[in-house]
Amino acid sequence: MLAICHKPKIKITGFGLIEMLVTIAIIGILSSIAASNFGTWVQNTKTRAVAESLENGLRLAQGEAIKRGRQTVFRLSTTAAFLNSNNWIVQVLVRGATDTTGANLDTSVGTNGVIYKGSFADADSVVIAGQSKLRFNSIGRLVAEPATRVYRITNDKGTEQWQVSVSLSGTIKIIGPLAVFAIAPR
Repeated sequence: MLAICHKPKIKITGFGLIEMLVTIAIIGILSSIAASNFGTWVQNTKTRAVAESLENGLRLAQGEAIKRGRQTVFRLSTTAAFLNSNNWIVQVLVRGATDTTGANLDTSVGTNGVIYKGSFADADSVVIAGQSKLRFNSIGRLVAEPATRVYRITNDKGTEQWQVSVSLSGTIKIIGPLAVFAIAPR
């Protein structure tokens, strides 16, 4: 009798060159899409952080006016001539002051009446549009303002816009995100 020898079949497993190239191409395409979306997300996050910092500065000025029982001024700086760019300060006015000129700032609480300084960190492409100063009275309401004040915070590199509004009654609201791009009507 003859013995039949069976050769075991060797099964080769793994990926071929074409499968590897297709996988690498797909990963490359997905990575490029994710990178552009990540950059936009970072810029939108910066815009939101500036809006929140502005809101916090306004609330701080309002709270100090109530706490001290005196008028305070929130000043927004967007020029390098005033305490560096992208900063805000809170100042205290002398009791009974009628305007916010330097003569009415209470220098007993700090230089030029400044009690707090804040900045918008990493806000190089963020733009704040709105009134440069607001004054709060001793009960936290706006003084001599004709209507609600709105600050618009935008970023040229992002897709979102935020708003911070202050009403005559002293209500401070942050609104956003609002889409910057306009959709054409159909």
